[in-house]
Formats: sequence, C-alpha cells, structure tokens
Amino acid sequence: MAVNFIIHFLNLQLMKKLNVIVFAALFAALGNTLFAQTETTVVFKPGPAIGQDAMVMMNNPSTSCSTWVSTNYGNYVVFFPSAWTWNGSSCGEGWGRGLLKFDELSTIPTDATIISAELKLYGVPSNASHPHGNSSYPGGPSTYYSNPSSLYKVMSSWDEQTVAWNTQPSIASNPTINIPPTDAQWNWNFTTNSDPSNSVNLQQIVQEWVQNPAQNFGFMLKLNTEIYYRGLLFASSDHSDPNLWPELIVTYEACESVVIHDTVTIPQICPCEANFSYTVNTAYPYSYSFMASNYAVGHHWLVNGNQVSTAPSFTYDFPNGHHTVCYFRILKDIKCDKCITFCVENKEERIMSLPEEEIKTVGESANLPELKKENKPETAVMQGTIPPGDVIVENNSKIKVYPNPTTKDWTVEITAEKEEKIQIQLSDMTGKIVYADSKTLTDGYNRFIITAHSLVIGNYNLQITGKTVHFSDTLLKQ
Repeated sequence: MAVNFIIHFLNLQLMKKLNVIVFAALFAALGNTLFAQTETTVVFKPGPAIGQDAMVMMNNPSTSCSTWVSTNYGNYVVFFPSAWTWNGSSCGEGWGRGLLKFDELSTIPTDATIISAELKLYGVPSNASHPHGNSSYPGGPSTYYSNPSSLYKVMSSWDEQTVAWNTQPSIASNPTINIPPTDAQWNWNFTTNSDPSNSVNLQQIVQEWVQNPAQNFGFMLKLNTEIYYRGLLFASSDHSDPNLWPELIVTYEACESVVIHDTVTIPQICPCEANFSYTVNTAYPYSYSFMASNYAVGHHWLVNGNQVSTAPSFTYDFPNGHHTVCYFRILKDIKCDKCITFCVENKEERIMSLPEEEIKTVGESANLPELKKENKPETAVMQGTIPPGDVIVENNSKIKVYPNPTTKDWTVEITAEKEEKIQIQLSDMTGKIVYADSKTLTDGYNRFIITAHSLVIGNYNLQITGKTVHFSDTLLKQ
C-alpha cells in the first residue's frame, strides 16, 4: 500500500513537470526498503570492431627488421608472447608480448559487488594456410622449451591502433594470473577457473576496475622467461573465428534501479558494509584472527588507533589490557566502519561494543579515523555478544570442520535449510588466498573436502559465505 502511494505521488509530480532531481531525492529518501540486490551474469566476447588487444614486438636492432619496435600490430589475429628467431627472414632473434583490455567492464554499476570472474583464452587450430599454422611457430615440437607465462596488470594507458614495443605501457611488478606451461602447439585453451588463486585474483582486480573504471588498463601477456625458443599462441579479437575471441564472464550483485514513466531511471546506491568476523587461537588465546566479510578492495584495519593491515584478513597478538580493533571500507564516496573492543586479562577474552563517542575522525588527508585513548570503558560483557552490525562467528552445530589441526585434509559438513550457493575461501595469515571454490548446497546434509596436503605448516583463515551461511574459523595445518 505504501509503495503504491509513493508511485502514485511521483506520477502526480511528473504531471506537474517537476524537476527530475526532485524524484531522485524522493527515491533516495526511501532508503533500502524498496530495493534489493540482484545477481547478474554478463559475458564479454568482443570482436574486431570493439575488441581491445594488440601485439608488441621487437627484434635484434642490427637486423633488417629493426622497425618492429615502432610498428603497431593492433590488428594481429593472435596473441603471440614469444622469444624466437627469424633467421630465415634475416631478422635474427625477437620477442613478442600481448595486450588485452575489456572496456565493457564500465557497463557494470560501480557500486556492484563482483561474485566471480572468469577469463578464457583460446588456442588457434593447426592450418598450413594460416599465417601461424605451421610447426615453425611456438611451441613447435622440434625446438620447444618450457613456456610458462603470466598476465600482468597494466598500469598506464595504451591505444590498440598506436601501441608498439617502444611505447608499450608499464605493468605491475608481480603477475596477477599464472598460465602453466604447455607442449600443445594448437588448440590449447586457458581458463582462470583451472586455478583457485587465479580465480580469486581476477575477481579482486575486476572489482577494482569496476569501482574505478579509469584505472582499467587491462593485462599484458608475456613469457616468464623470454629466452628462445619459447612461445604461446592464443587467438585475438581480430581472429576470423568468433568462437576463439577472448572471453570474460563476470557475475555480480548490484542494487536494482527504478524506471519512472519509461523515461527516467533512478539507480539505488548499495549500502556500504564493513562487517567482519574474528576467531581466537585456542592454543594461544592472545592471538586473534580477523576476516572481512566482503573481499572487495579497500581494506583498512586499525588496532588501538594505528593501521596494521590493508589485507582482507590478518592475525594479531594482543598483550593484556583493553584493545580496540576497527575495520574501514570506502565505497565510492561513502565510508563505513565497525569497531570492537577486547579486554584481554589473565588469559580471559571479553568483548564489548565501542561507544560512538570513543571514535573521532582525523583530517581529510588521512581519510581514516583515529581513536581516542581516554575514557576506557569500565564494564564488559563476555565474548559472544555481537556489537550492532558486526558478525562474530562461533562454531555452529550446523557447520563442522574437522580434523583441526590436520596433516592432510579438512572435511566440511553443512546442514542447510534450503538450496543455496556458497563461496569457500582459505587464506594464510598475510591475507593471500591459497584455496577458493564455490558449492551449491542442497537442502539437508552436505559434505566436501578442502585439500591441505600441499599447504605449508601454519594457521589459515577459512570463510564460508552465502545468502544465509556466514562461517569463519581458524584452521591449523601441521
């Protein structure tokens, strides 16, 4: 009834030709009650007209092919990261790298939460009539060397139709996605879903590019070792077969928009959330592990007013006394935060919510709050009380993870009340994701294994999240 009244009211205002800004303000005042997040999957597979990819190449500058370094290969039909020789053409040795960018990410709402992302690259078929369809090209079987490659985040702008080796953009110092070696010359396809760490890294970088479209400069594809004879061959968006064009699949959640009178669309900005969970090391009760509920970019953790981490999760050892932990996120122009205060004394952990008057904001340059040291709270409640907005996860009888500690694998048992998709992430104490997977729970009993035999000895943070499932625990690998 209330919604119908509001729509009727807005229609009356439309008939009076009020300014569109009035409608936006009215809808913004409705808060979150009329809007819900919806999950959307988009597939980007651009062709020659809009695909952004190019080769950059160079060769021995003393040869007749020295112009490679200044030549644009924006319409090349393949990605050809390589270290090779072209002695038959009097060009000597040379090198090649590929550039790839999906500008279509700008069509995703900037306040969307990226659920998953998958990148697919396709190998070209063996064809003698194709310009790269003979055995002399990487990785030809007679001279093949191991060719592991990587995708690096590009840090500066480039243009498909002008970029060349001597104008190639700068890249990050460390790779984002690792491509394993292959001895298959033709039809060798790659997907980031084959490696959980690749999937998580891609999800995080897509989240960053969606929130900051101006920072989306794409990837550079290059060999890990640029010494001939090595190479990798993928089709570009200029290839004649559209099935082989590079492909990016993104699933995201965003708040719905409202269309008024088929002419005005008013988007609803999703609320900023700063929820987190924590666990205590039972073997060493002074050691706490904190984990953000949202693994998007922009994490800031403060302990007693000092920033200690920008990772999604971290572990901290507390001495006796009161300690305040605050977690902050900045989503577009909105800053949200949650704080909790621990009382660690005589090996007894207590927790309480921090009064709002205990927090003040520092200057704009820091863009982070500072905590007052005075007026320490005098009373505390036992651990397990949940401050408003925070999530403190205790072992739930509906979710069991065992054995803990383990020397091989962990078994996870979940009793679900309905069918639901969940995300599983395991991170080390630096926040690096070492395992990631997704499962669809069935109504009732569910069981799956997390393999740990390849992990080094130490503590790991486990997070299992879904629509209704929120579980965190600290696991020990022995």
